[in-house]
Amino acid sequence: MASSRRDVSLLLVASVHRKEHDILDVEAFARALVYTPIITEIKARGGADPEEITETLTKVLIREYGSNPTRYPMQAILFEAEKP
Repeated sequence: MASSRRDVSLLLVASVHRKEHDILDVEAFARALVYTPIITEIKARGGADPEEITETLTKVLIREYGSNPTRYPMQAILFEAEKP
């Protein structure tokens, strides 16, 4: 049986981009984090009110990242690949 072999050489570059974002409506941001597909996990485990989680998360975000504005650090990791 003949074996075929492909050359899969790639030039791969990874970069991390960091930026602080001003969160103008912290409660809306917290709600957006809670009311994602993760809400089904929260409900499945029972006993946790999503609005209570949102309220607590809002308080924590303000405590950790300030208010007026809340400055939240975010990052994106980019991978670029090309054939040489």
